[in-house]
Amino acid sequence: MTCKLCNKDKKLIKAHIIPEFLYRDIDLYIPDKKGQGRIHGYTNTNGYLKFIKKGLPAGIYDTTILCKDCDSVTIKEYDDYGKKIFTDLLNKETLQNAIEQKLQFLEFELEDYFLFKTFIASIFWRASISNRPEFSIVKLNETEKTIKEIIETRNQNLIDKFEIVIFFLNNGISNQILMNPIEVKKFNSHFFSFIVGGFLINLFPDKNKFLDAWRGFVIKKDNLYRIPIIQDVETSKYIINSFIDSEIFK
Repeated sequence: MTCKLCNKDKKLIKAHIIPEFLYRDIDLYIPDKKGQGRIHGYTNTNGYLKFIKKGLPAGIYDTTILCKDCDSVTIKEYDDYGKKIFTDLLNKETLQNAIEQKLQFLEFELEDYFLFKTFIASIFWRASISNRPEFSIVKLNETEKTIKEIIETRNQNLIDKFEIVIFFLNNGISNQILMNPIEVKKFNSHFFSFIVGGFLINLFPDKNKFLDAWRGFVIKKDNLYRIPIIQDVETSKYIINSFIDSEIFK
């Protein structure tokens, strides 16, 4: 089969869409007595959002997208940097301290803007190329091609063709779940979002269709990156409910 990154006819592997560390390292994964585990979460299949009472499987794979070299070497570089950020800097203890101290931002030194932004973009790209029904609503179109070139060639001239914004929602609910990507077309804007452990991660493929209120929070080349913390519970619930047109957080 043809790998969707290198375009070569090679044996494909079980490739993660959302990297496993994103829910293991922030304690969304809860193993049972046999060492198996599930994750609290929502699925969005063909635009229909559903809460999975028994939990999502620990690991959302697709066996039709990537070869071993592309998954374990090329993309791994970006995933490793993402792991460094979310494991070392944005761990459970850091988040808990920020909540208790009622901080407005999670602040950290972003040593490599390109690697971090590409890591986030690569998750949306993997969802866009996936054949799994959970990701059928995620179609990045021309941005899919842009992100592919960035991942494969490290073309840093393309990294600013789209924007990424991250929030942390402190509502006592979304920080305990995984919600796979949704597409949002409202507020005169167009973007894609997913939630993992309270982080609301957004990709805007068209910089001209951006939420004006969020312009100050995009990932920038500045060394210090600040992730806003929505401390007000009702505000964070409103953000999610209004995006998906469904009152899942009451």
